Amino acid sequence: MFCSNCGDQLISTTNFCGSCGNKITNNNSVSSDIDDNELTRQIIGKNDEFYLKKWSSSNKPEQRSGWNWAAFFLTFFWMGYRKMHKLFIIFIATYTVIDLVLSLTGIGAIGNYIGIVIAIIFGSRGNAFYYAHVKEIKEKHKSNPSMYPVGKIGGTSWSGVFLVAGLLILSGLILYIFE
Repeated sequence: MFCSNCGDQLISTTNFCGSCGNKITNNNSVSSDIDDNELTRQIIGKNDEFYLKKWSSSNKPEQRSGWNWAAFFLTFFWMGYRKMHKLFIIFIATYTVIDLVLSLTGIGAIGNYIGIVIAIIFGSRGNAFYYAHVKEIKEKHKSNPSMYPVGKIGGTSWSGVFLVAGLLILSGLILYIFE
């Protein structure tokens, strides 16, 4: 078994991780032979039933998995909360570049609608994006549980929300400076 906090291998008779001091219970340790469904639940963390229901209702959850209101209304913050940092960086960089180009060319009015388009994309495809993200995390964890502990790479993150807020402010400043 591995510590869900730091990923180090645990001694089966201990109640605390020898590396980080994390208290070990059946809920927060990760067995190396955990079944796939339980691993998915641990990676998702909060609202696992919502996502599992959405994904099971689709023949191809990586392509279409129903509407996600949180992803629609809180698009970038939802990505930060769900630890989808790579996808966030791709979208915010694309958004910033397109908005900057539109502003510099004088077509600024269209730039206002880019956020709405991104929100609609995430409302309709957010669950599919998250499915692909969870699948990637599962593969990383399975390849090396001690290097990629579920407690670190899975679940949710309020610090991710604040990171997103900071990067959105930075993006806004860049656009303000060049307008």
